[in-house]
Amino acid sequence: MKFNSKTAEIYIPTGLPVEQALARTTHLCIAAHQDDIEIMAAQPILACFHQADKAFTGVVVTDGRGSPRDGLYKDYTDEAMRLIRFSEQRKATDVGEYAAMVLLNDSSKYTLMVGLQLFTSGQFDKKWGVFAAGALIGALPIMLLYFLLQDQIVGGLTRGAVKG
Repeated sequence: MKFNSKTAEIYIPTGLPVEQALARTTHLCIAAHQDDIEIMAAQPILACFHQADKAFTGVVVTDGRGSPRDGLYKDYTDEAMRLIRFSEQRKATDVGEYAAMVLLNDSSKYTLMVGLQLFTSGQFDKKWGVFAAGALIGALPIMLLYFLLQDQIVGGLTRGAVKG
């Protein structure tokens, strides 16, 4: 498998070839953030745990760079955070007996909110104007959809509230 990013990787805890490990996958979770998989896919992970005929694979899109840092991690660089997050996911893969963990590393794959947060996470250069503009642009499609469907939304809410 070939990735665009040189720091992306596929971690296979059993040491099987990539094709064999991915072919075993019966349950898959694609998550934006590192900690999301264990929360979003707890049921599939448990369903595959210690099961020879089932295997879980996780895909993490973001890499931990640009994440807010405080306490222990406050002085860490983006690259240091990326390495820590990758290490944490490898440990979760080992403990959960996943078939594979795919760790992507491309800022173009960030969700809108994570990407916007990058504009405010710099130590000295916070770009609040760009952040505000991006937040507004991100909210416009939802607001437009609401205004176009306002009568149907309100009508549906009121029909459900009236008895008889």
